[in-house]
Amino acid sequence: MSTTTASPFKKQASNSEGGNYEMAPAGTHPAVLVGLIDLGTHTETFQGQAPKDAQKLYLIWELTSEHDSQGRPFLVGQEYTYSLGKKAKLRSIVEGFLGRSLADGEEYDIAEMIGKPCVATVKEGVTGAGKKYASLAGIGKPMKGLTVPQPLTEPFTFALALCSAQADIPDFPEWIPFSYGRKVGDIVKDSKEYADLSPF
Repeated sequence: MSTTTASPFKKQASNSEGGNYEMAPAGTHPAVLVGLIDLGTHTETFQGQAPKDAQKLYLIWELTSEHDSQGRPFLVGQEYTYSLGKKAKLRSIVEGFLGRSLADGEEYDIAEMIGKPCVATVKEGVTGAGKKYASLAGIGKPMKGLTVPQPLTEPFTFALALCSAQADIPDFPEWIPFSYGRKVGDIVKDSKEYADLSPF
């Protein structure tokens, strides 16, 4: 009597994009900033311009009233140049959170936003390959009478300035969304600050 052994290389085809990834819904939602990650300094090249270095931050919001089919809260991450200059996108996020404009010369600690209630406006975009994605369009103060639920995600912060060696880089939580298709840990390890750290 012969038996048939299943091949370990058999795989089912799927026409879906992104596996089990569920996209956060577009619209304005109660939210809390749960992630603040220093990605370090990277060289950027824009068409028609000379390459320049820019320090990057990665901010992650939990949409506290929106959950996926598994009951997990949606998370939306966005990368920003670490600048509060007049035209900086990060400045518009901070001012939206505060509900006021920053004064010229005013200092603000971005970490003050961690764990605080706000509303996040999420928009839908489409990549050049035709794949849909969700991105953060803006942050604002909660409307009067709106209760923002407490986040289920444990807040996480990371700053390269607090590391004295490459070994100090932590294992980043699995819940952190990818940034432009890459793990944040890999982006940190590509930074100029990481390269300057002692290996041990």
